[in-house]
Amino acid sequence: MRTLIKVLSFQFFLLLLLFSPIRAEKLSLKVSLNTNSIAHEDINNWIDSYNSLWTDWQTLHGGQLEGEFLPLKYGSSYEVEVRIPVVYGFGLLFGGTQISSQASGRIAYDTSAGNQREVQAISNRIEALPLKIGLCYRIELIPRLSLTASVGRHIVFVKYQTEEDYEAVFISQGQNFSYWYEKDITFNSEALGLFASVGAEFELFKFLAVVLEAEQTWNSVDGFKGSYSMNNYLGQEEKGKASLYYYESKEFGLDNFYPVLTGHKEKPEGVNVRNVRQGELNFDGISAKIGIRLKF
Repeated sequence: MRTLIKVLSFQFFLLLLLFSPIRAEKLSLKVSLNTNSIAHEDINNWIDSYNSLWTDWQTLHGGQLEGEFLPLKYGSSYEVEVRIPVVYGFGLLFGGTQISSQASGRIAYDTSAGNQREVQAISNRIEALPLKIGLCYRIELIPRLSLTASVGRHIVFVKYQTEEDYEAVFISQGQNFSYWYEKDITFNSEALGLFASVGAEFELFKFLAVVLEAEQTWNSVDGFKGSYSMNNYLGQEEKGKASLYYYESKEFGLDNFYPVLTGHKEKPEGVNVRNVRQGELNFDGISAKIGIRLKF
């Protein structure tokens, strides 16, 4: 990352030498549609592993398996940015957007003998508020066409909510026995990172320009903490505080290790647990933007 920052800084100063800065513009407001890049996604890795876990269980024990847990998908979002002129093409910028995604899934398993049915449902929801504060520079390449370069801090606030319902019904000697639990956990965290962007602005009118931009972000959020509630078939209800952990564990008595993302009061330990770390949401990546800039 440091090497990339050095390269971008060198290119930035080359632009300063090659072109003369234009006069400081008036206050402007940019509204753009941008792609979102959230990489190394612990939530979806866990969801994929749970789908594999149920498939491996059905392959080993037979029976019938229906449904699947659905991963989160991150689409495009709108970003608002204010640019405040300082002097000779330099300016301060303040921007922000909102990223959200929600997905639910359900799996039902029936034994071959028809005397046992298990149903598990999982729902995940992410709400993120990325903000940025930085310094920008604008140069006029040809009349009405300007190039821009920006660097600064990337700040993100994240809320992650997960719900899980499980029920198993057993039939023995003509009687039904039910085992179930419900779990609800809400986590919050924030992180401070970096961003750098380059773009082009074509002025349609004195007060309106079309903007194309590419932005690289370096930011990863971990340290999620929150509150949980859980109740079960015995009428027991439990509430408390938990931290979000990501690890590999042997589940359902199978020999393989499967990624798990869940909340714990203490760091998970044991012979069936390995590679324990904090759960994270990674905002590293490049996003493309297209929008308009209003000049006041």
